[in-house]
Amino acid sequence: MSKWLFISVTVVLVALFGTVAYYGMQALEPHTYVPTVEEEVKVTATSTPTTSLSLPSLPGLPEKKPIPVSLDEISADPVKVLNTEEQLAYLATSTIRELNPDKLFFAPKDSRAYPYGKNDMFVIERPSNLVRTSLWTINTSTKTVSRIAGPSFGLMARWSKNGRYVFTMSADQAGALTLSFIDTKTKTTTPLRIATLPSKCFIMDASPIMYCGVPQGAPEGVVLPDDYLKNKFASTDRIVKIDFKTPKVTELWSGTSESLDIQNPAVIGTNLFFTNKTDDSVWKLAL
Repeated sequence: MSKWLFISVTVVLVALFGTVAYYGMQALEPHTYVPTVEEEVKVTATSTPTTSLSLPSLPGLPEKKPIPVSLDEISADPVKVLNTEEQLAYLATSTIRELNPDKLFFAPKDSRAYPYGKNDMFVIERPSNLVRTSLWTINTSTKTVSRIAGPSFGLMARWSKNGRYVFTMSADQAGALTLSFIDTKTKTTTPLRIATLPSKCFIMDASPIMYCGVPQGAPEGVVLPDDYLKNKFASTDRIVKIDFKTPKVTELWSGTSESLDIQNPAVIGTNLFFTNKTDDSVWKLAL
């Protein structure tokens, strides 16, 4: 082989080897491919179009309805707050058999129910000198509702355990008190001139006899029963026995030896028990 031929072949081989090595290194390096405008148009034109698949409704299944997005789209009657009479009528006709007096309330006036017989109960609204309230009796067996007292301002009440006798007090906005003793069986009402609160009285079942703590006075300008229930003042009481059958009022204790604000009295055996509202202490008076 001639010298010049050998040199030419060597140059060609070197050039070929260098080209292969260069493009091999380019393939190993990371890079981003940017298509041309013509390629973009071609890809867009050949892409598969997006389609929606519609399935047939299954037999027996209800048609799905859209969920309303606002209250205006709901075609339902608005919630209604019943008045007192409507709520009592509902209670009398409902299937309620057991009542919890601590949890049974009525709107709009705050009320409580107190069972006193197998099928009977009293319902009374919370008293205030600013609001007329009432005392009701409900029989869940006969589905009857009867008003016992009211509507009156500041109405409070206490009744015998069997529910026959009811003592009520109401106060007008001028401060004048009206007290009544009601016999629900004979439908008779006896006015009472001794000023006291029903929460200070206990009524016997067998006869129309009532034992009461009677305040010896109250501060001038008080609003009853609101100021007393808010503990704005304490009363100093004496104890009397009131027999509506005789009729006769007997003082059992003068209240001079102790200053007691009598609350929730009860006759047990031959003793009258009660609490002192100012300190919750329990007292006893032999009858």
